[in-house]
Amino acid sequence: MTGTGTFRLSGGLLLAAVERGEVAEIQWTEIDVGGGLRVTVANDALKARIPEVEQPLRLPASYTETIAICKALECLPPTRAVSDAIWAAAAVIVAPRPLVITPADAKVMDTVEWSIRHNAAIDRTDLDPALIVADVGKDWILDDGIAVRGAVNYGWRASKTKLFQPLGHMHDASHWDYSQVVRAVQRSALLNGEAIDLLDYLYGSVNPRFLEPYR
Repeated sequence: MTGTGTFRLSGGLLLAAVERGEVAEIQWTEIDVGGGLRVTVANDALKARIPEVEQPLRLPASYTETIAICKALECLPPTRAVSDAIWAAAAVIVAPRPLVITPADAKVMDTVEWSIRHNAAIDRTDLDPALIVADVGKDWILDDGIAVRGAVNYGWRASKTKLFQPLGHMHDASHWDYSQVVRAVQRSALLNGEAIDLLDYLYGSVNPRFLEPYR
């Protein structure tokens, strides 16, 4: 294997699977975000098969890759409000299990091996693909804070008020690690019962320059 030490790097694997049309089937649920807005979200993070394991894995992506993935799937990443609504609507709550304990761990958090371990920790819980599960990692979100370093991550809740990742501005758009998964949100949404394009709706709350890459 190649990459960091003896481990293969996990970056790019999810995007490549999406581009090949080989991402695992996505199951969707409509949820209430509040204010009359209802959106349809993936029940779990995006998954794809890789040679190392038989079952599809939740694979990580950088924010740059997340943009490309969402454009290919005609979806969006969540906003902070949508991410919170996903957690509130989840039928199954999975306690975060951070894997980075030592400096040595940090050096391999961007590898396939760490993604396999991350998935194994989540899948200890009996999951029904027809139901929303949260949190299965951190979200890249649409937020004006993207101006700080080019990306904002958020989530991985221990409770409604305790997040392992409050609004985060430490990483740029090229960063990925095992915990940075992709939760897709359909662009087709409802506002007070009327069909809307969620991307158009968000122009009222997110700086347009951070939304344009999804056009």
